[in-house]
Amino acid sequence: MKISELIAIASENYPDDLLQQSYDEDCGDVGDTLAQFCAREISETADANADSATQLIQAIKQMMTARDEIDGIINSLQSALEAD
Repeated sequence: MKISELIAIASENYPDDLLQQSYDEDCGDVGDTLAQFCAREISETADANADSATQLIQAIKQMMTARDEIDGIINSLQSALEAD
């Protein structure tokens, strides 16, 4: 699978096709830094020589790690709000 195909799959459920646009613009500024981040994480960690399943698994792992980090930020902000 080409990296562009992997990005296309990831972009299917991202609003306004901004993830795809971020990749197409070489991760340029499309006004959505989350889309840029996701496009970079997927494209920079993808192994174009790996089989499709391995590429998908790696992309899933990258996005799950990002989700966990974002959840940590949300938890910190919620804790600060509750302590306020």
